[in-house]
Amino acid sequence: MTPEQVKHLQEEGDLWHRRLGHISSDYVHKLKLVVEGIGELISTATVGNCKVCAESKITRKVFSKDPERATRVGEVMHADIIGKISPPTFISDRRKQYVLCVIDNYS
Repeated sequence: MTPEQVKHLQEEGDLWHRRLGHISSDYVHKLKLVVEGIGELISTATVGNCKVCAESKITRKVFSKDPERATRVGEVMHADIIGKISPPTFISDRRKQYVLCVIDNYS
């Protein structure tokens, strides 16, 4: 098999890997067993190098098990905006669609 043919088979394997929702190379091999004629058309040699699959397996840092608490009121505050809420509230004849939630870490 020429290098061009090998490259073509790898490109086809990558294409089917993406088309089928980034399935693993094991599933591509199973596909080759059940779909007539596909076995010689694709290669999964480069499926393990999929950038999208690698990025999707990255996890965020774990929060500290023993978080530090504030030592006095107002030292550390946590805030979050919630909205747009439905239905909106009515205060002073105006529609309010957002809620500001503030929590003091000490209390």
